Amino acid sequence: MKTFFRGSGFVGALLVALSAVPAQAQSLYRAYLSSTGSDAQDCSYASPCRTFAVAINQTRPKGTIVCRDTIADNAIVGISKSLTIACPGSSIASIVVHPAAADVVVLSGLIINPGAVAGPALNIKTAGTVIVDKAHIGSGIQTGINLNPTGPAKLIGNDSVIAGNGNGDAAGAGILVKPQPGGSAQVTIERVNVSGNLFGIAFDGSGSTGGINATIADSVLASNKQDG
Repeated sequence: MKTFFRGSGFVGALLVALSAVPAQAQSLYRAYLSSTGSDAQDCSYASPCRTFAVAINQTRPKGTIVCRDTIADNAIVGISKSLTIACPGSSIASIVVHPAAADVVVLSGLIINPGAVAGPALNIKTAGTVIVDKAHIGSGIQTGINLNPTGPAKLIGNDSVIAGNGNGDAAGAGILVKPQPGGSAQVTIERVNVSGNLFGIAFDGSGSTGGINATIADSVLASNKQDG
């Protein structure tokens, strides 16, 4: 059976629909952000974007986002693919990570500070590997890093400070590891300062059959209001 369309109305509608799709979506292996950039640009080095959400959309899986200077982005963004964000000293309100099991997300040098924004500063869901390096995660009313996977997940934290989280939540913590049914967690924490939170690092395997495997080395857990 063949279908034919007469007239120009269908073609016009099709062109309008196609024009609404960003021409550069997920086209770059390396995207750039600048405090003087514009989200109307393509996130190339010569034409950097302004916000993380746009740069994430422009970056291909396994790509990298680089900040050309210090960015302050008071937004909540989502990451659902392998991605590296290398932005020392730049800040963002909150990140939700929900990758596939084979994905690796690297967050390097970020300041994640949700302030009064509800929810964890870094909320890791589903599965995959998340590496947090040289980060500062603090001043959240809920948990700093919430590892709440539904599949096999890994959290690696290095050379970071996680402070001042959870004081508006009775179960809040600097790091909370709580796999869901079907989820499991492998956690490695090295040279991390977890201080001034409600709880320091909390592990809760009651909802998971996959269990939790954790290593904490050369780290400081101090001045947390409840258990370290």
